[in-house]
Amino acid sequence: MVESAVVTLVSSFFIIVILYICILRASQYFNTPHVVHFVSIISSISLLFVSVYVKLSSPLFIRSSLVTFSLGGLTSLTSFKFLELAFAYKWTYIRQMPLKLVVLYFLALPRMPESEAKLKDISKQNVRGECFGMILQGIYKFIIFQTILYLIPFEWLATSPSPMWPTSYCIRYGLLGAILYLSMDSVTGISFGFYILLFNIRITPVFPAFPFVSTSLREFWSKRWNNLANVIPIKDADNIPNLFNLPGIHANNRTDIELIEGDIAMPVNNGRTAYIQAPRWPNGVVPVEFDGVFTNNQRNVIIGAMTTISQNTNDCIRFVWRDTSHPVWLRIHSGQGCWSHMGKIVSYGAQDLSIQIPSCVTHSVAIHELLHALGFAHEQTRPDRDTYVRVYYENIQTGQSHNFDKFAQNQVNTFGEPYDYGSIMHYRNDAFSSNGRPTIRPILAGYENWEPYMGRGDKMSAQDINKLRTYYSCP
Repeated sequence: MVESAVVTLVSSFFIIVILYICILRASQYFNTPHVVHFVSIISSISLLFVSVYVKLSSPLFIRSSLVTFSLGGLTSLTSFKFLELAFAYKWTYIRQMPLKLVVLYFLALPRMPESEAKLKDISKQNVRGECFGMILQGIYKFIIFQTILYLIPFEWLATSPSPMWPTSYCIRYGLLGAILYLSMDSVTGISFGFYILLFNIRITPVFPAFPFVSTSLREFWSKRWNNLANVIPIKDADNIPNLFNLPGIHANNRTDIELIEGDIAMPVNNGRTAYIQAPRWPNGVVPVEFDGVFTNNQRNVIIGAMTTISQNTNDCIRFVWRDTSHPVWLRIHSGQGCWSHMGKIVSYGAQDLSIQIPSCVTHSVAIHELLHALGFAHEQTRPDRDTYVRVYYENIQTGQSHNFDKFAQNQVNTFGEPYDYGSIMHYRNDAFSSNGRPTIRPILAGYENWEPYMGRGDKMSAQDINKLRTYYSCP
């Protein structure tokens, strides 16, 4: 019977998911990521096996009920969720996920919850007002979903593709994709709306619009349900951008960015990570403007850093005052801490760079953040860094070890330059230390004495200059 097949599939689905969550929670407690990897593979295979078995044992499984069709899609997407959680996210991120966000993650098929490093931060915001819009959108999509089912005979959707014309075949599968999307997104939209109302946790969509109205294949791919190849950075635990151990740094309270590696700002939920090569400023020209809060002396410190960069590139990179002819410009303001976006990420308007007064107003900090804005990452994230330095994870603050992740070989260009202990883009030896002891040390013979100087220079190294000139094709 179809009903018994549905019961079998639903019960198996919930049993597998619940067992997986229990094992995941145990792995979080005992810090055993390999167990999660193994169980994710087994759970994914088990869920797909149950779905195929029930389908084969019930000939009417697909054709007799659209509900069972949706459940088949549910099991497939959840199987990918198991693999995505285990292999696409960093273990430091997974280990910090509280139980209710783990549960929500498996319910979030077209949507993903906003990552939160500490639940105490969630209690400071009130987002319950957002639930009504989400519920109304879910109802609206449910109406469209029911209208499609009313106008199109389900027998035609379930017909074998062999007797169909190719055009009808493509149309049918397009409609099936739309039906699957609408059924999933209407249910999750309504349920997540009530979830926001109950738990006061913001849930944001992976894509803000219906994916099938994309104007290009690239846009469609950026709106897909699951991104198995993407690394989603976790927000710093306290989100206090104090990479330089400066006094008086304020906690970041902006809701439109997240900070990774201490001072790199990422737009919230834009699908972009620090592992994608940063865009350059066209022709090396960077329009800038200052907030009015800076004194003349403070402005001169930052302008001095700009002058240093321009002189080191023989004016190949130039900072100019913003005027009406510039569609994009760098807005230097006194925000919370010292941070910058990586590269030119804005297509129109101001791109922010924060130099908090007075703590961050130093020559070296200004150069460091300006180089981020020009597209440069931290030196110790190079893929070959383990040959030159050792990271002491036991001395790193809880929840901050992700700041010491490194790039894959195909994700960064070192421009043929050797590892640079003296780079102004290098971490200090005590960055994110929980006990005052070193978190990163040189290990290459003959370079041990560099430890107290790493990340403490006040000028660009020769290799910094070479890489910058190469990146911007300077003569």
